[in-house]
Amino acid sequence: MNKLKVLSKVIESKGGIKPQFTFYHVVKAMELLKENESLGRHHLMRELMLGEASVKTLIRRLKELNLVETSRPYGTRLTSLGLELVNYVNSLIKMLPELPKEGLCVKCRLSGVVVKEGSTLLTRYDVLKIRDLVVRHGAEGAVIILFKDSVAYMPTSTGEELVKDLKAVEHVLKSGYVTNNDLLIIAICGEELPHQLCYASAVNAVIDILVHAF
Repeated sequence: MNKLKVLSKVIESKGGIKPQFTFYHVVKAMELLKENESLGRHHLMRELMLGEASVKTLIRRLKELNLVETSRPYGTRLTSLGLELVNYVNSLIKMLPELPKEGLCVKCRLSGVVVKEGSTLLTRYDVLKIRDLVVRHGAEGAVIILFKDSVAYMPTSTGEELVKDLKAVEHVLKSGYVTNNDLLIIAICGEELPHQLCYASAVNAVIDILVHAF
């Protein structure tokens, strides 16, 4: 069973009402709890940029799935199951909130996600479908990069093109974030879109793909 499907349970509509939080908020909340051991509701509200009602609902759903536990005065903390899930997510993806834009666009901002061994996704999803999904989640466009032996290629409908002079790709390679057969999905957003929303569009698209891929 795909372990990530539990994330779909957290964000599913109930009673015809869709929650304000997304895959991005769920993963970020769990990352914050891993980093800080325990957090109060108001801290999560600030970090996630969500209202009190949404954060209460998010915590309640995570608790119902035994991913977090709450107590006074400590607030919310991950359970062993929650820690296992966030570690599993981290083994699949590397989230890159900001990437340099030189060589790709001018008045824009970029966020990205590295999918470990992501080349396997290209056997199930063509690049246009992946790009459309990133746009559906809020970006203006997307670029998909495949890494083979430390060389970057852009998959196309007819094959692969060698990638040159993209600072975002150079940054990812120099940082050691990628290995052979990893996939980098870059969300391209307008400058007017808040940084967090651009980041969320990349994360939401990738988690959406991984939840339904296997």
